[in-house]
Amino acid sequence: MKGFKKLAALVLAGCMCMSVVSGCGKKETKEVEAKVDFEKLQKDMMTTQDELPEMTTISSKDETGEELFATLSDMEYDKVQDYFYSHASDGKASEVAVVFVKDEKDVDAMLDSLRDFKESRVLTYENYSPDQVEIAKQAVVFAKGNYVCYIMNEKFSHIKATFEKAMEESE
Repeated sequence: MKGFKKLAALVLAGCMCMSVVSGCGKKETKEVEAKVDFEKLQKDMMTTQDELPEMTTISSKDETGEELFATLSDMEYDKVQDYFYSHASDGKASEVAVVFVKDEKDVDAMLDSLRDFKESRVLTYENYSPDQVEIAKQAVVFAKGNYVCYIMNEKFSHIKATFEKAMEESE
């Protein structure tokens, strides 16, 4: 009987350890239904005005999208459902990013992260392209629902209007 009690205690202790270990893993955040065709949104925003320079884009669709996301934000990637970030290939202050977060409670954190990104870009332009600093300082960061947007461009209002129109059409 003593042997059985010891065995039962060991089995119970093992089960408790397993439940603690399995409970400490990464929590999966399920995807939310996208109200906007993300690829169309990206295309529309990038073709809003003829004056946009040639742009280089990284996105969640890239094979290395998760690793590349760190270029834009330090938010945990498992909180992100979709994103794209386009920047002028010639180094000018023309950048556009949209991040679709899975959970609305993460929107404020993403806003803060993109504001930090904006400030880092201002510092970069101060050091490497002083003529672009004022444009960088004018960059806007805002959100609509789970979509967080960052726009740095002389004529950002055209790009912002395209984003807002897509959000209105999805409601």
